[in-house]
Amino acid sequence: MIIMKNTLLLLIFGIGFLLSGCIKNNPDPSWIEIKAFEVLPNPNLTEGSLERNNFTHAWVYINEKFIGVFQVPCKLPVLVSGTANIRIYPTILNNGISETKLNYHYTAPHEETVELVKNETVTIHPKTKYMDGTTFFIEDFEGGNVKFNTGTGSNANLVVDNVDGERVGKVVVNSESNFWSAYLVNGADNEFFTFPFGKQVFLEVEVNNEAPVTISVIYVKTDGSMAQQENNTVTTNRPGWKKLYFDMTEVVSNSGGYGFWFGFQANLPEGSSSATVLLDNIKLVY
Repeated sequence: MIIMKNTLLLLIFGIGFLLSGCIKNNPDPSWIEIKAFEVLPNPNLTEGSLERNNFTHAWVYINEKFIGVFQVPCKLPVLVSGTANIRIYPTILNNGISETKLNYHYTAPHEETVELVKNETVTIHPKTKYMDGTTFFIEDFEGGNVKFNTGTGSNANLVVDNVDGERVGKVVVNSESNFWSAYLVNGADNEFFTFPFGKQVFLEVEVNNEAPVTISVIYVKTDGSMAQQENNTVTTNRPGWKKLYFDMTEVVSNSGGYGFWFGFQANLPEGSSSATVLLDNIKLVY
């Protein structure tokens, strides 16, 4: 895996280097300006809110040739003129890590044919949608039953509150209630999730957190035993709402489990008297 990542980085660097060198020797490139992605609804799916996305980058192909991975919005010089097919794949920071850019497999690429002219700019407004066959489990706190159960040792609670006109899950940790633990369940009666063997599983989370939030996978094995594995921690480095994509595939596939829950935990940060965690539009996607 590390070798593959390094190879990809070298490939991207090499393409960028060649592009740079070619542009210097050929000072009349065509230009492509790529705006931020817009996610359109798919009428064949029940996919919840599409208001926020975090497709920070784009995998770009021109006439079936891979050009590179670029942060959007961006403006690219290319040594292509005339009619060109542009294909752009929505790309995430897998697990919120900037070094792990991943083409998000559940979404369709944007594709269009444009006319490239030297020293002129073509602007593309990429659009995508979740592809047919994608399965969702959604907790958006709009229904009557919250799909979270309280975890062991938790002395803080998740409540549904109205924040800026939206119903969200809200947790406040303070000096008296300094630890929150809960886990996402598949409906009533603590029911667990099951997934098709070998398929990719992602957890999408929208979070606005003043305390770090740790996300874990809890699973039951065929012998009846249970285990828990931490997957990621959402830090407080970036304030405000953020949309994150967590790859649960490896944990689910290698756990030896057949039923899964997804845990959330937050502790009162040292030196703080109170901290609030807001959650919304939590989606299991597979």
